[in-house]
Amino acid sequence: MTKMPQKSTAPLATPSPTPAPESSLSTLILLNSQEAAEKFAPIFRQHNEVLNILVATSIEALRAIPPEVLSRARLISICGSHIVPAEILRALGFSAFNFHPGPPSYPGWAPLNFALYDGVTGYGTTLHRMTERVDAGPIVALDLFPVPPDADIEMLSGLVRDSIGRLIQAFAKHLATSTAAFPAVPIPWARSRTTKRAFAAHCAVGPDIERRELLRRVRAFGPGDGHTVPNIDNWGYRFVLWPEPDGSRDDCGLASVDLHGIRFVLASEPDRARHERREGGLCGDGAR
Repeated sequence: MTKMPQKSTAPLATPSPTPAPESSLSTLILLNSQEAAEKFAPIFRQHNEVLNILVATSIEALRAIPPEVLSRARLISICGSHIVPAEILRALGFSAFNFHPGPPSYPGWAPLNFALYDGVTGYGTTLHRMTERVDAGPIVALDLFPVPPDADIEMLSGLVRDSIGRLIQAFAKHLATSTAAFPAVPIPWARSRTTKRAFAAHCAVGPDIERRELLRRVRAFGPGDGHTVPNIDNWGYRFVLWPEPDGSRDDCGLASVDLHGIRFVLASEPDRARHERREGGLCGDGAR
């Protein structure tokens, strides 16, 4: 496979020179980063060697795909954060599916973080068909697993990646070859959805917060979601959680405050950039 960094929509393999029947599935669209698509494409390719696989890294790239291609295509998003427009969903000949990094009880943004905050003892991932409403489409399958009591975001993220891998392996053949409808399981999504606003609210720490609650929030929301990290406003300035788990500092030029032994440093452009780089890519929710 050849990486095409200057194109947001790129074929991952040369399509078959023999035209497929008009009613057949001829194209699989992966709505993910180029790196992720190149990782997952071979899993689908092994089940359908003539399948044309495209990667769309943005909604703009998705809109640029010709209607005649969409009409014979299936779209797949794996832990993506894009909201697919309704007109694209209608134009797809073989529906769109999302691998959500959470169970049906955690639809929405950053489900791992909220589940860890809630202290769940079990978690999972979900394969579902996309609909116009985010994380509300018919559920095709679940993969559930126990969560160790001492799990942190890094550990839970690893368990989620393994779980998503199991779902992909189980359904790759069907997604790459079948034109039949996927049967849904009779499991509903939770009505309440986690959001970026709720994530930011949990990251806003007050000076009177109890130590136990602070540690709970740092454990769950400490790495941030690429937009917000735990923070405290003091003396008219914003201080953000220092990303080093042991509290060490390599930038002595930043002022800091300690709260229950947790260090927060004065927000600055380099500091925000450091936290933004920590986004784990498992926030989900954007895909429907």
